[in-house]
Amino acid sequence: MVRRLGLVFGTVAGLLPWLLALGAVLIVVIVFAQRFGIFGLTIDLPANSVLVPSDAESRSVEAFAFTARDGIRSIDNPSFLTAREAEERGEMVPTEFVIGISINGESRAYPVNILSRHEIVNDTVGGVPIAVTF
Repeated sequence: MVRRLGLVFGTVAGLLPWLLALGAVLIVVIVFAQRFGIFGLTIDLPANSVLVPSDAESRSVEAFAFTARDGIRSIDNPSFLTAREAEERGEMVPTEFVIGISINGESRAYPVNILSRHEIVNDTVGGVPIAVTF
């Protein structure tokens, strides 16, 4: 096998530039696909359905050497904006990943960037109490 590869690429070390080029092409394709929304679905959300940080929540990133039990606060009284308002305020972009739910005709979107800081949102959607976790 090495001899055959040596005939095609000169040496086995000759594979490295080809692998690097292939990796670069894959990265460009993935970035392009994410930028233009090729991954995931595009949906229109009804009014006041996008979770946004409360005014009391800081946007700073906290580092924990150790997180004790219940060390990450849940969001218990979530506030929501329309998708347009959230975009205009700079809270999210149209290609952002969300966890979406629709119960009894009521829909909500929970952006992953907020869930990654809190991990749990306790909410009521369509009259049903739910816990959204990430």
